Order: sequence, then structure tokens, then C-alpha cells
Amino acid sequence: HLFLQMNTAAIASGNLDPEDFPNLERYLWNQTKLSDRITTIYYGDEQGKFLLLQRDAEDLVYIRDESTAPNRQIYRLDSQGNRTELIQTAAYDPRTRPWYKTAKQSGKATWSPIYVFTASPVMGITPVMPIYNETGNLRGVLAIDLTLSQISDFLKKIKISPSGQVFAIERSGEIVASSTDELPFVTDKDGQKRLLATSSQNLLIRSASTYLQKRFGSFEQIDREGQFTFDIDGKRQFVTVAPLQDGRGLDWLIVVAIPEADFIEQIHTNTRTTILLCFFAFILAIGLGFFTTRWVVKPITRLLEASKALTKMSESSDFTSKELDGEVEVQGVKELGLLAQSFNQMARQLRSSFVALEQTNSSLEQRVAERTAELEVAEAELRALFAAMNQLIIVVDASGRYLKIAPTNLSLLYKPAEELIGKTLGELYPQATADNFLNHIRAALDTQQTVRIEYDLTIDDREVCFAASISPLTEESVIWVAHDITEQKRAESVRRQRQKQLLKHNTVLVKLARNKALYRGDLQVALREITEAAAHTLQTEKAGAWLYDETRSKLQCLDQFRRSNQQHSQGAEIAAADYPDYFRALEEHRTICADDALSDIRTRELAESYFTQAGTLSTLDAAVRLGGQTVGVICIEQVETPRNWTVEEQNFAASLADLVSLAIEASERERTQIALRQAEQKYRSIFENAVEGIFQTTPEGHFLSVNPALARIYGYATPEELTSNLINIRQQAYVNPQRRDKFMQVMAECGEVSGFESEVYRVDGSVIWISESARAVCDANGELLYYEGS
Repeated sequence: HLFLQMNTAAIASGNLDPEDFPNLERYLWNQTKLSDRITTIYYGDEQGKFLLLQRDAEDLVYIRDESTAPNRQIYRLDSQGNRTELIQTAAYDPRTRPWYKTAKQSGKATWSPIYVFTASPVMGITPVMPIYNETGNLRGVLAIDLTLSQISDFLKKIKISPSGQVFAIERSGEIVASSTDELPFVTDKDGQKRLLATSSQNLLIRSASTYLQKRFGSFEQIDREGQFTFDIDGKRQFVTVAPLQDGRGLDWLIVVAIPEADFIEQIHTNTRTTILLCFFAFILAIGLGFFTTRWVVKPITRLLEASKALTKMSESSDFTSKELDGEVEVQGVKELGLLAQSFNQMARQLRSSFVALEQTNSSLEQRVAERTAELEVAEAELRALFAAMNQLIIVVDASGRYLKIAPTNLSLLYKPAEELIGKTLGELYPQATADNFLNHIRAALDTQQTVRIEYDLTIDDREVCFAASISPLTEESVIWVAHDITEQKRAESVRRQRQKQLLKHNTVLVKLARNKALYRGDLQVALREITEAAAHTLQTEKAGAWLYDETRSKLQCLDQFRRSNQQHSQGAEIAAADYPDYFRALEEHRTICADDALSDIRTRELAESYFTQAGTLSTLDAAVRLGGQTVGVICIEQVETPRNWTVEEQNFAASLADLVSLAIEASERERTQIALRQAEQKYRSIFENAVEGIFQTTPEGHFLSVNPALARIYGYATPEELTSNLINIRQQAYVNPQRRDKFMQVMAECGEVSGFESEVYRVDGSVIWISESARAVCDANGELLYYEGS
């Protein structure tokens, strides 16, 4: 979570923009190089955009933005973090993944549940951090993947005992990781599944887990650290369990299990070793004490005797005294010689020490010189670093006086540095600006907290926008760090303008989509509404709807709207043979965006015959397609001044073309329905007035429909009376029910019958002969629906 908190702070301070994917990609790639533990770091937002950097056998980047949605693309990266080749494209939505849902639901830094990763199909857990904007709305989620294998590798490094094991489990009893080589999951035909600790192949882990579960009833009941013992095959085992909770949603149990045999063997070995060492140490101490005492006392005795002799000689002025000759000759002189030798030896040692000190001093001077050179190099590097920084760094005191200016991006200074040092804000800036700066400086000093502001300055006749952080440096001074956000502000303004334009386009499209003329088949009215909406929304002079004629040899203008006089016209035509490049472009492109219609290779054929006369300089055409075929075009024309069409405007034109397609479909559908109604009326008239009986029956023996003639044949007054009373044709109608079976057999074999004669009952019980001709009606899959005939 430390990496995530650092990145969140960078986003909050404005130093990192998660919407700027190129810079975010470089930033995350650099972070994967900071630590071997960080192999996968990524970001996803509420719009479904996604960026992931993975460091493995090869570096990869996963990206999903507006250009790739709904797919995610995977690229290889070279050693510098640059993309080299696209290796995979697949559908992916970060908002549906467990890590994103967990962060969104929690609203704070937390851990995801353990799940199967998509970047590499292994199980793991993800620390996540939701990112919110100034209004408190969720922008996106930062996350880092941590595989269960990484946790297991860490546990394997913990030295417990020769046979001891350490493992981590969730409250559900599922293994998170262990110090064994056993995987915390199993793989079957359905994918990877978590492994319960009580089902582990390791006897010690399985037995310890089973014991804890029996003792506490469930792992949920373990709320504090505890030590326990249990037996495996009569051998005692020690187990320690402790909850692991970090306040961010992590709730695991850490279990350490050690056989008693590991402890006892080591204790016995240590005890024997200690006893032997104590015995030998005691004997050695006695011997060393004896010899050390002899060695120390004897020289001291000799020195004491020599000292007494020297003292006596020094007190006597007659060193030739015979009384002292013996002592001096026998003891004193000899001991003085030894003492002189000791002093000479000490002098030699002192001289050696002085030489060594002199050499050490020389070495220190050389090292100081080397360190000085290194400091000069470091200072040069620091200056180069300052020169490469794009922030402006200034130290200002509580009164607003410039104290220091770092040599970084001096082009952002309001005035040259030499004109600023020693001057106050009031002497340099307009009063309102100076007061605003001074208030923020005092706020930072009063609260001892960093204060952030944004402001604008005019530098060299250029309006520059700054974002600055003002942080306390001492009790009477602050450090002012500012960077140029002019391009960010400009981009934000463009983005807001595009959003406003997009909202306007969507509003118009929704209004058109709800227009009754669009779906009731009134094509001419629908085209008038669409051309008016196009011209008014895009603020162009003309907008027209052109459709191919039946031979597809020319485009005919069904409606063209001029905004200047609010007039509609129609009837113009352009032949495909006269403008082959333009008609080819219509087939190949969704839209033809001609900022300079007179010279664009796709539209210049129309310059002399149409554009020059109409004053058209720029055109935006969107092909109208229906059933995979181009059936027409929406033409939007700009006059008087050229125009650069935006992507949003091109998409709007394409959407208008789609609405024209819907209007055409509705019109054709309306014509078809009218034709169907006419045909149905014609069929109904024939059906009702036929002199022969006409019927539809199910294979089960029910009448679906009959005409009046058939009802009369069977003696019924109306068709409804027949269908409601005669509900089992085989039993009620046929004198010999097996004739119905024969009828169905022939139908099954041939699909039709002709002149099939049978005796049937009328409603009054009389018997008549009938002749049937019918066919079997099946659906698209060949399944029998019903029989129809006369």
C-alpha cells in the first residue's frame, strides 16, 4: 500500500495525471524497476480505461482506452520501456474485475479477495487504492498484484526448525500460502480452485488445521494469539496461531507448527555441549590462574626491588658507597638496564607510532582531497539536476521577500533572478496579486502545513498558468515550488468544450430518435428534421440528404436545408459516372472529412460543377448504409470560411447517417406493412367467399381456422361454432379414425395429399364423403407446424 499511497499523493498534488496514459505508462514502468516485489501495477477508471505494466520474463503493457474499447491490447516493451509489437487483443472491462469492485465498494485503501488474475492466470490478492476527484466522485483505482506464490516464497525463507512449517489461511480455512512446495490451489477441468488447509497433502499442516478447527469450532472464533499442543501418531506437536489484521480488510491466521522432537534433540545436544565446555573451562581457568599469577608477580617483585635500590641510590649522594656496590652491581644495575631497555623499547614504539600517525594524516589528507573532488562532481550533478527540473523553486520569508532562487527553469521567473532577490512581493507584483500570495504564505506558516494554489502571470507577453505548493521551511520562511500547467489548462478547456459539444450532439440525436416521423415511416418529414438539426447544430450553411436511385447510377437530393433563409429544396442529382473518385470514397469510408473540399482528392471532382457555384469550401459527408450496402449520403457544407472538422463532429454526422438508415428502414417497413395488409385483405376475401371448404389443422387434430364453406359442409352455422365443438378430428369427424392416421402417414412421407377421400360425420350425425387436398407447413428448421388445404 506504500507505493499506492505515494502514487495517490502524486495524483492529488497534480504531479501525476491518471488521464494522461502516455505519461502514466512511463511512470508505472519506472516503478516496476524500483523493487523486485512490484511486478504488476495498474490503473482502471470509471470510463473503463485501463493501463497495466508487468515485469516478468519480458516487460508488457496492457492498455484499454477509447481507441481500443471494448478490447484490451497487450504490447511488448523493450529495455527502455518503449512498445515494440502488439501481441494480443481481447475483450476486457476493468470495472467488472474483483479488485475494482472491492475498491469501489470500500471507498478506501483495502485488499481484494483472492482470485485468478487475467494478466497471468495464477491466483493472488491485490492491494487497491480508490482515487477520488475534488467533488468526491470516484475517478479510478490503483492496484498492485501479489501472487500467492510470492507469499509462499517469503514464508519458505523463514527458518523455523528442521521439520516445522508456517502457513497462512483465511477465516474460511482456505490456504493463502505456506512454507512447503505445495500449491495453495488445485487445478481441474473447471480451472483453479482454492485448497482447504484441512485437505492439504502435508501431514503437519493438515493435522494442525484440523486440531484448531475442532478446538475453536471454526476459524472465525480465533481472535487472539495462542499456543497449543496436539499429537500425531503419539508424537507431540507444538502449534502457535495468531490473527493477522492490518485495518485495510486483511484478516488471515498465521499458523506455526513444530514437532517436539525438533526441540528435544537440540536441547539434549546443547546440554551435553554446555557441560563439557564448563568442565574444560574450569580446568583451563585454574591452570591459567596459576601460571598468570607467577608470570605477573615475579616481574613486579623484581621491579619493586630495583625501585627500592634506585630510591636508596637517589637519596644518597655517594654512589660509590661500598655498602651499595653489591646491591647496585648485583641487583640495581641489572634491573636499571632492563628498565632502560624497556624505556628504549617504549621510545621506539612511540617513534613508530608517530610515523604511523604521520602516514595516517597524509592518507586522511588524500582522502579529504578525494572526497572534495567527489563533492564537486556531486555538486555539478546536482546543478545539472536542477537545470533539468521543470519546476520553479523559490525560498520566501514571512514578509514575502525573495531569499533564494534555485537554478531550475528560470524561464518561468516573473523577472530575472537578480531583480527578484531581496525584493518583496509588494514591490514586484500588482497589489491584489501580492496580497493573495502573502495570505497563502502566512497560512502555510501559521498551520505548518503545505498550501496549494493556482495562479496566472503574464511573462514575456505570454499568459502562464501555475500550480504551486507552499511548504514551511523554517518558522519564518517557506519553500515555493511551482510548475507550468498552461498546457494542462488549455487541454482541460478543450476537453470541456468537447464535452459540451458532445452533450449538445447527444441531446439533438436523442430528440431526433424520439421524433415520430422517424419510426412511423414518413421518410420526407424525417429527412427534413435531420437536415435542419445538422445545419443548426454544426452551424453550417447547408445540410442535405441524398439517396441512390433504383439503378444506383446517381444520387438524388431528397432534401437540402439552407440555414441562411430557412428553406428546403430537393431534386438535384449527381451521376456516379461523372464523379468516380467521390463515389468510390463513399463506398470505402464511413465519413469523408474534407477540410479543403476544392483540393481534397476525394471531393475535388465536384469543385467546378458544384462547390465553386455554391461557395462551398469545406464538406463533411457521412455514408448512409443499410444492410451492409451504401444507399446514400448526408452532406454538410461550410461556405465563406474553411473549417477543420473535429472527431466529435464526424461522429455526429455518422450518427445522423444512421438515423437516415433507420428512417429508410421505417419507410420500407411501412410500405411492406401496407402491402401485407392489402394482401391479407385480398386473401381474407378469397378465404371467406370460396365455395370449397378451406382449413388449417394441427398434427394433434385441432382446427386452427376454417372458412364458412367448410363449416357449411359439416353442418355448422359459423366457422367459430365448428372450431369450438369439433376438437378431435380423428374421433369426431372421421367415420373410420384410421383414415386420419393414413392422412398423416401420407403427409409425413410426401409432404402433401391430393384427392384423399374419406367418410365423415356432419353435426346432425349424417355421413358424407369428402375429398381432401392439403400440404404440410414447416418452420425454417423443418419442424411440422400444421396442415392446410381444402
